[in-house]
Amino acid sequence: MIKKIFLIFIFLFTTSCGYESIYSKKDQRTIFIDRVIFSGDKKIDRKILSRLPVQIIKSNESGLSLNLNSKRKIISASKDSAGNTKVYILTLTVEISLMKDEKVIQTKSFESNFSYNNTSNKFDLNQYQSSIEKNLINIISEKISIYLISENDN
Repeated sequence: MIKKIFLIFIFLFTTSCGYESIYSKKDQRTIFIDRVIFSGDKKIDRKILSRLPVQIIKSNESGLSLNLNSKRKIISASKDSAGNTKVYILTLTVEISLMKDEKVIQTKSFESNFSYNNTSNKFDLNQYQSSIEKNLINIISEKISIYLISENDN
């Protein structure tokens, strides 16, 4: 009986504490920009842009431009005695710049990496690299979204 009362009190306190998810007002936290400039890997830039809370309006009074510069790097972390790669590290680096009237207002760089083992089947390795890249793009997109929303609120 005491456990049930305790659980009811915990439920009441947690539901009325004012907790709100960071993405609960996603539509109200949209940043309006005039144009987007891609400087790096265009495929990665487009995937990141599709996940950002940004809406492109050509005749926007804000005059904001977003510059995305992404780089994808795969390096060999370790090799065996025959010189074959055993471990790879995939690193994604994205630098964003917010510009107003061709002047840079804010610049920030985001980086995420993942290490993985080599496989003998190159097709499976390529598929695995693609899935890792998608996960890293999602991680970086969330970081950029949180950064843009928090900087836009200030």
